[in-house]
Amino acid sequence: MLLGAIFLILFISISGTSASKERVIVLHIEGEINLGLSKYVDRCLEDMDGVKAIVVEIDTFGGALDAATKIRDRLLHVDVPTIAWIKGRAWSAGALIALSCKKIVFSSGGSMGAAEPIPTTEKTVSAVRGEFESTCEANGRDP
Repeated sequence: MLLGAIFLILFISISGTSASKERVIVLHIEGEINLGLSKYVDRCLEDMDGVKAIVVEIDTFGGALDAATKIRDRLLHVDVPTIAWIKGRAWSAGALIALSCKKIVFSSGGSMGAAEPIPTTEKTVSAVRGEFESTCEANGRDP
């Protein structure tokens, strides 16, 4: 229901182009975040012709930070609106991906947060904190 409302709002706001060339990409970020998932995102975003928006449907406890930062970098540098739809959980690396989107919406009962890098060293925590802060700043959010 929420996804349908998002699509309706996006298509109502788009004007001046042929409807047959307009499309919205829906990325499914589910389960463990790993390098295979970042390659999936790359494949989905190869052809951006006619793309008017990207919806990132998220339900994950997290996973590999290197994969999440690749997805984050890709989403931060697209020239179309990005919407994170937190269907269930966007924890840990999933939270970083959600923050890389311009807009964030939650399903009823959805949650975001619980990020703690492994290993939990001062150096790693500092680096991950910096990544979260710069991602927030890139989208005009208070870090």
